[in-house]
Amino acid sequence: MSEQGPSANGTRMQSKERSVKGITRLTAVFVVMAMAFSCLVAVNEADYSSADLPKCGDNIVYWDWEGVLYLQGTGATYDDYTIGSPKPTPWQNNEGITSIVIDHRITQLGKNLFANLPNLEAIAFDDGTPALTAIGSYCFLNDSRLSN
Repeated sequence: MSEQGPSANGTRMQSKERSVKGITRLTAVFVVMAMAFSCLVAVNEADYSSADLPKCGDNIVYWDWEGVLYLQGTGATYDDYTIGSPKPTPWQNNEGITSIVIDHRITQLGKNLFANLPNLEAIAFDDGTPALTAIGSYCFLNDSRLSN
């Protein structure tokens, strides 16, 4: 019996060591996940008015990625986009844009803002109740494929 005691005790010690290592690894994974989540929260709460992205409103930035035009920020878009003007929207006549995602905090869309997007098919708001109160004249002029 004396030979079985130390062996069983050694097995218990190895089992405890594995448990401690497992808990340590699990804790490390949890810490890394918590850090990653806090980074995501910081990105989502970023001040887009100071971002290095082009603006289409005092507090609204935009970017085009894989056929989707994104507008992110708060308030109203600029209201000086007229067809043939010296300052048309940079995306006017862009055949690659098929959809637009608008930040739910945007309150107004300017004149001719999304005009002349021949392949535009859909517009959506990101999560949240849309704050949109006004759509400028001819905002969707010549967008014949737009269905929703």
